[in-house]
Amino acid sequence: MSDKKKIHLLSDVDGVIVNWFAGFSEYMKEQGEFYTGGLPSRYDMKDVFPLNTSPYKHIQEYQASHHYREATLFPEVKKALSAIRKLDIPVTFITACGDHTEIKAVRSVYFEKHLPDLYEGIIFLPLGDNKDEAFKSFNDPDTYYFMIDDLADVCKVAYRNGINPILKDMEYNRHDIRFTRANDYSQVANYLSEFKNKLIDTYQVTPNDREQSISQSSNAHF
Repeated sequence: MSDKKKIHLLSDVDGVIVNWFAGFSEYMKEQGEFYTGGLPSRYDMKDVFPLNTSPYKHIQEYQASHHYREATLFPEVKKALSAIRKLDIPVTFITACGDHTEIKAVRSVYFEKHLPDLYEGIIFLPLGDNKDEAFKSFNDPDTYYFMIDDLADVCKVAYRNGINPILKDMEYNRHDIRFTRANDYSQVANYLSEFKNKLIDTYQVTPNDREQSISQSSNAHF
């Protein structure tokens, strides 16, 4: 692989690394909210919490609760991140879970405990931020950037910033067919391994190749 070409993975956290909804459903049941069961097929979760009239308020309160602090990683994440590390691909988490001091402390301690040495850093953004400004800081022309997120709108913003988007497959984004999809983090690791091998085979990659690769990947599916 050319010394001038690198790969850098940017990653969402809640719903991608951490099983956010499992903790949220427990929190909501604790609040006495009616829960139909199962996973949401809508991002606002009104299909599984049909009587919830204050989703934003509940999300904020959940993220200050013990359920959020105790949320678990998806089972394949640690092994997949280890595989990505062995590929010499750095990982930076970009999360719009909120940028309050308490939330930042909870998440920082959590990742230091569960994923030591498997990521470069964490960027905290206000709750619901579309990550546009954060993406703009990843602009090294000699680096291929990838972003894994569960929101199609964030993937669209990543693409506009020259970042190769990968959409974490969820019930609430199944209608969107524009992006490469991954069922879980192990598929992300496999995809990056294949991409790196392709770079090794071609050895030299021009800026035009980079644009072509992004375009092709954005229309591909696992």
